[in-house]
Amino acid sequence: MSGCTGMTLLAFTSFDYAVLVGYLLLMIAIGAWFSRQQHTSQDFFLAGRKMSWFPVGLSIMATLVSALSYTGAPAEASQVGLKLCIWPLTLWLTLPIVLWIVLPLYRNLEIYSIYEYLELRFDAKTRVIGSVVFIFWRMIWLGGVLYAPCKVLVVAAGLDISLPVLLVVMGIVSTLYTYLGGMKAVIWTDAIQTLIMFVGLAFIIWGIWTNLDGGAAGVWSAAQELGRTEIFQLGWDKDSSFWSEKWLIWAMVPHFFLASLSFYVADQIAAQRYLTTKNLREAQRSFVLNVLSVNLFYPLLAYVGIALSIYYLGNASPMEPDALMPQFIVHVLPAGVAGLIFAALLAASMSSMDSGLNSIATLLVVDGYRRWGWGNNIWARIRKKDPSELNEVDELVLGRGLVLLVGVGATGFALWVSTLGSIFDIMIGVVNTFGGPLMSVFLMGMLSRRCTPTAALTSMIGGTLLTIWLAFGANWGLWPWQTRLNAVWPLTLGVLATLAIGFLMTLCCRSQKSDDQLRGLVVGLGPLGLRQK
Repeated sequence: MSGCTGMTLLAFTSFDYAVLVGYLLLMIAIGAWFSRQQHTSQDFFLAGRKMSWFPVGLSIMATLVSALSYTGAPAEASQVGLKLCIWPLTLWLTLPIVLWIVLPLYRNLEIYSIYEYLELRFDAKTRVIGSVVFIFWRMIWLGGVLYAPCKVLVVAAGLDISLPVLLVVMGIVSTLYTYLGGMKAVIWTDAIQTLIMFVGLAFIIWGIWTNLDGGAAGVWSAAQELGRTEIFQLGWDKDSSFWSEKWLIWAMVPHFFLASLSFYVADQIAAQRYLTTKNLREAQRSFVLNVLSVNLFYPLLAYVGIALSIYYLGNASPMEPDALMPQFIVHVLPAGVAGLIFAALLAASMSSMDSGLNSIATLLVVDGYRRWGWGNNIWARIRKKDPSELNEVDELVLGRGLVLLVGVGATGFALWVSTLGSIFDIMIGVVNTFGGPLMSVFLMGMLSRRCTPTAALTSMIGGTLLTIWLAFGANWGLWPWQTRLNAVWPLTLGVLATLAIGFLMTLCCRSQKSDDQLRGLVVGLGPLGLRQK
């Protein structure tokens, strides 16, 4: 099949830059608008627990599909095709666990931090370690989601702006509207950003169809010829092994299922959205909307990657996969449209950035300052009050200050992330290392009344260390075998190891809480989240 009917080599115009700047100013304006509604820490961290299901569902989806996916998924799909659609399909497997166990538990407990559950179920040490693991995990991740779109805009699209300058601008805007409007601004900007991302993909697909011989039918025909329409890969090449073949269904289904479950169960970013809703039913509706949205959005990302690879098939100098989308946007799409789509790319990044900033600040206030009194005396002197007089208004001011601090830290991490590998592998590697073991401890607490605090803490630490070794041991010269694990295996094996350590430690440590102490915290011991008074 021939490549393209003809390229109109357009540059990124002043109109495109105006669209980008206008988008960034709109985000700040939304933050300023909602700043008037921030009166207490509950308003700032949980939007007053008054949000409805629709914006919350879109917000969760926007955070889950970050800039790492918006740029990385089409690049990956250009090589592997519709195999990428395995992930949204596995989200349906998480549905019963999240709808009927996780959401009732978190919503009925009326907590701020989901790691409060770890203290109720186990002990204070498990709570603080879990919270610290999350903060470290998501600080690294924030650097990735900020760096990804900036790299694409500056390097692949060739924009006339330096990478450090763009990183600083993105960091400032995301931090500013989160600082001003709190969680309500985060949720509503995420909802708007979700719509912008959908519009951006629609324009790209339209541009490919109108500039490619055969249009939509031609894309599908060529994709079939190239083997890009296969979703499930059951076997592996004779020159590779079971453990090194990346897109085997036996590897990808458990990986994607566990990665998604870790996001919904053990990740403050997702769970904090549930806690902002008016009631449990609204939280459940928001989760279903999130699953439906991802199952529409991610196949579109995969299709864009396939279509772009076909569009450039006849190119004498094939581009790197990461460059396909930005090059097409800049050189083929009309002025203004390119700016809108790059605004969608920024939206994908900022929807994740704002969520991380607010969630990390929440944990620093709730799990550090409020629970342990960290910085209490210092903050009282700054506020010119006695420590006993500090209230939720003081927590609001502290939370805003911490958003600024975390924003600066995340921007600093962004440059370091460039040394970690490709965009897609960054996404997988970070989730592999921390998300799985942490989620395993939550599940042991929810599903087993016999799991002890010692077993939970030991399995969390041991499982995390083992997963780090599985993920990075070969790079550090600590891998004893010739066959290296593919990047998808550390999560699955790490979860299994964490559960195994927890089970063995439970057998060794007999002391456990009574049924009355565990009522409402474990499946089978009364309505979830409703504690015995």
